[in-house]
Amino acid sequence: SMMSDSNDKEKYSIRKIVLKNALGIWAVAQVLSILANAIKRLYPIALQPFLQKDLLPYQWALYVAWSLYMAYAEGYKAFQLKFSPMVVQRAFSICDNPNIFNCVLAGPYSMGLFGASRKRMIVSWCITAGVFSLVKIVKMLPYPYRSIVDAGVVVGLSYGTLSIVILAVKALLGGKVVAPDEDTTNSNDKSSSTTTTSPTKME
Repeated sequence: SMMSDSNDKEKYSIRKIVLKNALGIWAVAQVLSILANAIKRLYPIALQPFLQKDLLPYQWALYVAWSLYMAYAEGYKAFQLKFSPMVVQRAFSICDNPNIFNCVLAGPYSMGLFGASRKRMIVSWCITAGVFSLVKIVKMLPYPYRSIVDAGVVVGLSYGTLSIVILAVKALLGGKVVAPDEDTTNSNDKSSSTTTTSPTKME
């Protein structure tokens, strides 16, 4: 009977790993499709100056400088250090709390739009609203400045997308992906110590 117990445990752990990875891939795929859709819409505008070859030297300098800045600020600082590890960690922990919303809306869940601490949800919703507002404002810019801004956004999003893919592969291979702050853990899984925190503390 001990043999059958260990076999059952083994089967359960294998099943859990398969479920964890399947839900993780599904969640990451949703996030990647959102990012890829944004890149697909922006990159033709970003490439316009290369096709038209009509930028002045200072405009080319601005194009390159802005793209490098966005690779660092958006790609490295925002995505690689914060957003990407949070997305991957939450994606591969859905199996610990699998309800219908977490599974169907796995992408938004991984992005911290729901099922997270209040601070995390506020930050995630503000970032999402900010990105949509930025896209609307940028559309009003004249050429070539719209192309220059879009180029930086495309570079940052592409860097960010790649960092999510790399971390997801690491998680699939059994590596540990740790989000930079504890706010990424599921609010339901938080220890009871959080209930003792003063409700006036918003940070």
